[in-house]
Amino acid sequence: MKKIGLYLKKDLKVIVFSLLLTVALYFQNLITNNNKKLGFLKDINILKSLLIFVIIFIIVFIIIKLLIKFSNCLEKESKEYSNKSIKKIFFISLISMLLIWSICLITFFPGGGMWDTFTQIESPIYATSGHPIGHNFLLYTFIVIIGQKILNSSIIGWALFSIFQMIVMACSISFAICFLSKRKVSKVWIVILTLIYSILPIYASYSIFAIKDVMFSILILYLFLLLIKLVESDGKLLTNKKFIILYIAISVALYLTRSNAFVVYILTTLVILIRYHKEYKKVFILIFLIPILFNFLICKVFEVKYGVEHRFQENVAIPIQQLSATVFEDGVLNKQEKEYINSLMPLDEIKDKYNSGVVDSIKWDSNFNRDYLQVTKSKFIKTWLTVMPKNFRTYVESYMLQTYCYWNIMPTSNTTNMFYDDVITDKQGEFIEKVKSKYNIRYDNILPNNIQNNLENFYYKYTNFLNEGTCFWIFMLLMLILITKKQSKFLIPNITLFAVWLSLMASTPVNSSLRYMYPFVLILPILFVYVVAVKKD
Repeated sequence: MKKIGLYLKKDLKVIVFSLLLTVALYFQNLITNNNKKLGFLKDINILKSLLIFVIIFIIVFIIIKLLIKFSNCLEKESKEYSNKSIKKIFFISLISMLLIWSICLITFFPGGGMWDTFTQIESPIYATSGHPIGHNFLLYTFIVIIGQKILNSSIIGWALFSIFQMIVMACSISFAICFLSKRKVSKVWIVILTLIYSILPIYASYSIFAIKDVMFSILILYLFLLLIKLVESDGKLLTNKKFIILYIAISVALYLTRSNAFVVYILTTLVILIRYHKEYKKVFILIFLIPILFNFLICKVFEVKYGVEHRFQENVAIPIQQLSATVFEDGVLNKQEKEYINSLMPLDEIKDKYNSGVVDSIKWDSNFNRDYLQVTKSKFIKTWLTVMPKNFRTYVESYMLQTYCYWNIMPTSNTTNMFYDDVITDKQGEFIEKVKSKYNIRYDNILPNNIQNNLENFYYKYTNFLNEGTCFWIFMLLMLILITKKQSKFLIPNITLFAVWLSLMASTPVNSSLRYMYPFVLILPILFVYVVAVKKD
């Protein structure tokens, strides 16, 4: 018994990880067997389920142990690089990416866009919680001010934005590769990373796509690298003015790029505070208050000046979906609850429009009374809470279906290709056409038709990546490897990625969208090499 106890203690972290992954795989199996519909928790055979669970756990545990053992074999001989060599690495990786990515830009000249892109172009000053001010003005500046107003061509403006974003992204990745080279990573890994980022179409396609997720992911990358330096210094960088300025600047930029930046910033800063608070109490007044106050003041100025109103529906996507699922399932609702939900949207319409994985089909429907929700926030929360105990199974199933692709294990994602608009309504299509006409966003293909079609088909077919949930579990496995290597302090920089995932699990409007997880796509190769190949003193 003593030997068993010691063995369990030694492998406790692997056991916990394997249990969590087994839970995900088990429920994934239930959901897929029920065609991803509500009702998958009904009539579960406990004995059969327990047997399946145990079998899955044993297989997962063995695989995880082998992967951890294999990761120890990936550490190549460390190499010292001169400053000249590091500069050479930067420019070789940068040029490699820009040359190959340029093919994508020429194919889809002047760049990519979707529904969100056109709403941002049309009204950059009317920012909402869905489209923060910073990225709105970035698009507006390039496409409208520089493009249409100065150069008399919104197409040139859009192309300049695509080139700008492509260069920023390539420089950032090259910087990260040099960051690893300064930590004596083998030349083999440097070459592999350069090839991954240059050749995989997912990076080329996103580099020219006018969506806020790209700039947000680049900022997350810089924050991740900055926090690695903080941990390597054992917190001493908190007395460095340059570090404080960089941390605050990146945090503010994150605020102005995506709405879930607040979760990333708060969680990351709290972890730093807990870890280093004894030595550097005064510093936290700066890194806590300045970004929050800046964001609050900037947003308030624009809200007051232009009458911007943050829609409450953006904060309660999952509760809206759970109430909709209850209506769809003819769940238990009293008279008052039915009346309130019906005031938001007719119950028959909810049943007709309900989609188990996309809450946008409800909250952006023309029949959904967003103004009424805006003035009855407390009543909505109260209704959501009172309905929950009577329909708990439906709430759980709805939540799991709404977040499904962010925790399941699948080979590739079906939502990686950004070269076509999301499924849009006729009204949204009319709006896009209106914006295109207003700013004269019309253009012809640059290449001959046969070459154009072949390249387009190539990007449509191969612009894919691992499933969102698979990215998350690879990330968690890398965290487990850090722990088994007794390098738990290096979990701190990874709070940034975990916070991105956590924000999606709390309020995602759709159950599958790789662009929401693009920070993982951008950082995972760098993180993998850092975890398995960098000797951390």
